[in-house]
Amino acid sequence: MIPFLLVILLAPPLLTLGMALFSNWGRRGGILKAGLFIGTLAVLAVTLASIFYAIGRINGGNTCEILDHRIVKMVYEERWSTLETRIVRVRSGTDSKGRAKYRSRPETYVATHGPYWSALDSKGARHAAVSSDWIKWQQPWAPVKRVGTHAGISSGGIFEIAWPGSDATIFSLSTFSTYENRIRGSESIFSRSKPSKELKARFPRPADEQNSRPIFDCGIPYSAADEEAMRRAAGKLAPEHRLHSIVLLFDANKDTLNIADDVMKAWDGPNLNELVICVGIDKPSGKVSWCEVRSWLDNPELHPLIRDGLLDKPWSGEALAKVLIAEVPTHWKKKSSKDFQYLSIPVNPAWSLFALALLMVLSLPVAFFLNSLDAGGARIR
Repeated sequence: MIPFLLVILLAPPLLTLGMALFSNWGRRGGILKAGLFIGTLAVLAVTLASIFYAIGRINGGNTCEILDHRIVKMVYEERWSTLETRIVRVRSGTDSKGRAKYRSRPETYVATHGPYWSALDSKGARHAAVSSDWIKWQQPWAPVKRVGTHAGISSGGIFEIAWPGSDATIFSLSTFSTYENRIRGSESIFSRSKPSKELKARFPRPADEQNSRPIFDCGIPYSAADEEAMRRAAGKLAPEHRLHSIVLLFDANKDTLNIADDVMKAWDGPNLNELVICVGIDKPSGKVSWCEVRSWLDNPELHPLIRDGLLDKPWSGEALAKVLIAEVPTHWKKKSSKDFQYLSIPVNPAWSLFALALLMVLSLPVAFFLNSLDAGGARIR
């Protein structure tokens, strides 16, 4: 904040002094010119400092998060064509100097639309989908209903499938959003030491990588069934509980549960809606040797319940999904970002330099205008 205050307090009088020394402001009317100049610069300084301070705050505190949605309906729109009109410029000849002349005229053309796929979640929001989503769920969500037609030169049907309501056919879709994370952006007791490049490379933060996968191979591979079970759990729990679970599978013979500290250091802590579950698996037996859970829960009763549900049992995504579905509704309450509004986000001083540089550039036309009042015959007395 101090660099921005310096821009507001010191830049206008210093720039005014400079202009007074290198212009004709020492003549009659110079004091009034200086006053107008410093007043204008003061307004510009406050405005620019406020704008760049806000930009710096946004850049310093904004964090990407993953939001899971339970899809209840999918829509497929076939390709269709329509006849459209647009205005084009065409050459109509030349003028007396041989330069080309143009005129505008309407032109008809065939516009092709689609195909499009979209998904509606349990709260009524529409999300973009892809053809593979429709293909995957077309049979489990049968029947396919035709709900409309796009008319045109060639028409295209509009088709719809709906979730039948069973847990086995839950379709979870993930999107990415940003929010102000004052914990991560502040310099407070919650701040972690800066991770090494090697640590960040080993454990990239999924949201920053636009990676919505619920499970990661950190030494132990997972199956398609494991991922599908976690996605179904996300679709069942996320809409009501605002939760995104991330599971990392480690080889218990190579990594101890302390590896969870490295993950949190690389990520600078979890997002407020994240439940991070690090699982150490004994390769020969396939059983869970250790489990470490991290989140921002005020009362982390959920953490030991997850550990107890997994320890010394054969690993499977289905087993973890059952634990989450049973325990999250009772023991998960997402931490609100409002609880951290008291934390301040430091702003990079470079933003104050940008504000100062722009202020100096804008001061030139103001100075030229004031100087022209005498040169052009107008007088300031």
